[in-house]
Amino acid sequence: MIKYINLALGLALFGTGCTPVSQSVQVSSENIISEEEAFTQVAYSVDATEANKMIQSNPNLTILDVRTPQEIPVDGKIANSVMIPIQVLKQNLYRFDKSNPILVYCHTGNRSLVAMQILSDNGFNVINMAGGISSWSARGLPIIR
Repeated sequence: MIKYINLALGLALFGTGCTPVSQSVQVSSENIISEEEAFTQVAYSVDATEANKMIQSNPNLTILDVRTPQEIPVDGKIANSVMIPIQVLKQNLYRFDKSNPILVYCHTGNRSLVAMQILSDNGFNVINMAGGISSWSARGLPIIR
């Protein structure tokens, strides 16, 4: 049985704006699903390695970065990602095609959980990248600076 990440933490953090570095979401392997399971779910999380496989295998996948512009020079970004800060995501939902899945990420995975909930509530097929760009970088996956 797949256990879903508790979005309550993400929703609680949303009200505080940017998440302090000292707070993080604990993600266990129980919360991560395989790429095969991924396209049958509406909202779920994958690790950075699975996210990279999804990016490579699905040209229709929208890659959404919900960090602020100030974070990009520091941490870099995933190639071909679209940046819409979490603070203005609701106002920009019109920019997405509901027929294409959305892979969402942030710095460590907190804000992307909130974005996953917003997108899912609005009818999008959304995938959260657990651990964010920090996890992506730690695995040595390519970053654009």
